[in-house]
Amino acid sequence: MTDVNLKLPPTPEEYGANERADSPETRTEDLFSQSGDSISEERQLGLDIVYPLGWSGSYYSGYDLVTVHGIRDDYKTAWTQEDGTWWLKDKLFKHVSIREVDYSYEVDEEAAIFEVDGIGLHAERLLTAYSKDRASFEETEIDRPIIWICHDLGGTIVKEALCRAITNSKKYGKIAILTTTIIFLGTPHQVLSVPDLAEQIQSTKIF
Repeated sequence: MTDVNLKLPPTPEEYGANERADSPETRTEDLFSQSGDSISEERQLGLDIVYPLGWSGSYYSGYDLVTVHGIRDDYKTAWTQEDGTWWLKDKLFKHVSIREVDYSYEVDEEAAIFEVDGIGLHAERLLTAYSKDRASFEETEIDRPIIWICHDLGGTIVKEALCRAITNSKKYGKIAILTTTIIFLGTPHQVLSVPDLAEQIQSTKIF
């Protein structure tokens, strides 16, 4: 019998390691670690990059992973499991180099999201902060691709943000055209009218 040496395909772990080995690290990590050696575990309102827990490293083949939570979520724990695991970085995108960028907003009874143009307001805040953030990239990372993950009404904020971004690239840069993936989790995609959507939002208040 003839011996045959079979070359098995790489395991997911090997694939991730090889992909990163072929893609050198960048200076982006330096740009967003201004606090030196300090480690932050607390998410903040607005656009927030929790360094280094939301990072798997910064590589030229990496992605920005932008999250927007829903109106029933606690923004401080929306993207972590009970044991504190950052499930997007550590599980869903375990083999991909990502920089998790969270956009958070208040959901109490008096929150801006429940105002007449609350969705537009947060879409604008998200775009303004995120475009400013990306302007800090070194030249070789300006075209870093974007993945969006949004839950519930967070998906509506993202849709509004991308509609604005694609019609005003001079103000917001390439955010729209560099979007490669949008993952909607329980996002309402069809309503009869804006007043109908507003009524649905009001009915979800659980205070």
